[in-house]
Amino acid sequence: MERHSLLKRQLKKYSPFGEDKIPFECEQFIEAVNEAYHSFDGDRKMLERSMELSSEELIQMNESLVSNEQTLIKALRDLQKTHEELKYAYAQLFQSEKLASIGRLASGVAHEINNPLSFVCGNMECMKNYTTDLLKVLCVIKKIVDLINNNKMEKANDLLREVCRIYDEVNLDYIINDVYKLLDESKIGLERIRKIIADLRTFARKDTDDVKDVSIEEILEGTLNIIDSEVKYIAEVKKDYDPGLPRIKCNEQRLSQVFMNLIMNAVQAIDGHGLILIRTFYDDNFVYIEVSDTGSGIPENALSKIFDPFFTTKPAGKGTGLGLSISYEIVQKYGGDMKVVSKLGEGTTFTVMFPRLAALSPE
Repeated sequence: MERHSLLKRQLKKYSPFGEDKIPFECEQFIEAVNEAYHSFDGDRKMLERSMELSSEELIQMNESLVSNEQTLIKALRDLQKTHEELKYAYAQLFQSEKLASIGRLASGVAHEINNPLSFVCGNMECMKNYTTDLLKVLCVIKKIVDLINNNKMEKANDLLREVCRIYDEVNLDYIINDVYKLLDESKIGLERIRKIIADLRTFARKDTDDVKDVSIEEILEGTLNIIDSEVKYIAEVKKDYDPGLPRIKCNEQRLSQVFMNLIMNAVQAIDGHGLILIRTFYDDNFVYIEVSDTGSGIPENALSKIFDPFFTTKPAGKGTGLGLSISYEIVQKYGGDMKVVSKLGEGTTFTVMFPRLAALSPE
């Protein structure tokens, strides 16, 4: 085997015998060193090749990672866009469900507004007639005052007798008493209209994520005020509110939507005339709202699917299957839960529970 160039240089530089005059007894050692050098060269070349391949692989991996990173960034952007679209679609769906609820209640709400409006209008017509009669008396009284001021007492006495005649003719005692009643009735009617409209505006306005401390009792009462015409002919509503019920942090509109769905479901489950019991209570950890009815109940095999989107036990055309699904999602959004217990032929109880001072999700 030819001597390695490095070995040649070392022999030439360090061997006292020179490069070619190697003693016999050293030849085996020199050959072994020579083989080691050649072997090292082979190993070095393999290592260099391996490093070259590794470098090429790293370059390819880096290029792949850059490509994958760009793909991942695009995927994340697409996912974010889809998330925003889903949020918008959910908001639209929620708003549509609210408007659908109002649409279903429209005739009843119109009736509830028309009733007090009718008797207010009737009272105003009556007040108009009363005002005409009162003005007759006041005009004569003014003339009497003018005559007295001008010391024309005889003519004033004549007009005073005219006042007495008109007084009896228009039955002024009755008018005086009835005016206050008409005003009180009209005030009650207008307040009823104002309350219905205020509750409708709260319920129907565009959905937002705004949250605040809310009174569950006030929201329940506002909801019942809107749907009163749908409930009162079907069921008697009994209320058992805990007077010390803590306020919770929630979105007022969304909570109203939950209560409306539960109460309207109770109404629709009742055949003939029944009872709806709304009960509130609390413990150290949760605030509870129960809505119970004496309706037809829910089949046992449907209970596990009752909160699934588009699932409904109502006949075709009677429900979208979204009310309970949306309600359940709203309750969960604010850290709560909703449970249902039902028995065919006996009725159903929905229990909504919220953590006391519930922490709010920003989304």
